[in-house]
Amino acid sequence: MTNKFLPLGKYVSQRMAEMGREAGRIEALAEQEKQEPVAYCCGFENTHPDGWIDCKIFRDGEFTTPLYAAPVSAKREWVDLTDDEINKLIQAWYKSNDGLFGYASAVIAAFKEKNK
Repeated sequence: MTNKFLPLGKYVSQRMAEMGREAGRIEALAEQEKQEPVAYCCGFENTHPDGWIDCKIFRDGEFTTPLYAAPVSAKREWVDLTDDEINKLIQAWYKSNDGLFGYASAVIAAFKEKNK
């Protein structure tokens, strides 16, 4: 059976994938901004008995070890839908008569599931 909506469905899927990749790039830039050091220490081995460490808010002399407000998280690669997965979504959408919004919702759910 030939699906007359295949080109539109594939186009929508590709555009949503591009938007997802762009959102990933924006999140990565935001994450980079968050990961700027908040201070520089002279090493974590020189802690005071009460647990404090000497730090400065700028790199100076022996204060070269960056201190971050949050641990650096591993970057994840965006995972696209395969052509087979797109075709299955299109077939399910075509049978359901949910309209374009229903298809878009299904594609978003599929991307969320693959990129947990």
